[in-house]
Amino acid sequence: MAQSWGRPFPPDYTRFMEVYGAGVVQDLLVVLAPQPKAPLQEAGWDGMVEETGNAEDTWADAYLTPELEGTSPRLIAWGPTPVPT
Repeated sequence: MAQSWGRPFPPDYTRFMEVYGAGVVQDLLVVLAPQPKAPLQEAGWDGMVEETGNAEDTWADAYLTPELEGTSPRLIAWGPTPVPT
């Protein structure tokens, strides 16, 4: 799966998934299961691909300090905050 993203998943995320798996931590953090990178229509609307797109959009719209201006991070979102219902 990491190969589809062009880089490995962080070691702490990999270890967390080995021990606990995907789920919700105290209603504060959703830990997403690994998902291959694919177009959103193929990947689905509720996983790592969608959340990574959200994070990239947020970065693009954020005020950046001069040293970060023009940069583009290589993001893989694996832990969004749940939306209150």
